[in-house]
Amino acid sequence: MQNTVFIDTSAFAAIYNRKDQYHEAAQKKLAVLDRGDHLLVTSNYIVNETLTLLLAREGFEPAFKFGKRVFEGRPDFHIRSLDWQDDISAWQIFKKYNRDKKWSFVDCTSYALMKDMEIKTVFTFDNRDFRQMGFKIL
Repeated sequence: MQNTVFIDTSAFAAIYNRKDQYHEAAQKKLAVLDRGDHLLVTSNYIVNETLTLLLAREGFEPAFKFGKRVFEGRPDFHIRSLDWQDDISAWQIFKKYNRDKKWSFVDCTSYALMKDMEIKTVFTFDNRDFRQMGFKIL
């Protein structure tokens, strides 16, 4: 039986940014996931956010390495392209919870995708938000 794990921006950023405080931990977790029986899933919104974050914080090289793996290689993960209906679902989550939470809209899209795909585990270092959402942190 294959376990499905959602990969968040913070995990990708830690994997591709050698200066990130979680870089070593992220590398180790990814190695474990690669050896195990896991289906790794992310979204096109997470890819966009990761490329933007890496470019802004670390420059071209880390962003390029991540983009090359996603767009030119065979990524070790499935990328689900979110559509307008997914955005509407995320908007409903954003409206419902953000009176007292501070979840980004991208996090709300991840919540909607994970609920839709029945994914319960997330590879992230954004622990507070995903724990508040009720997901298991890897």
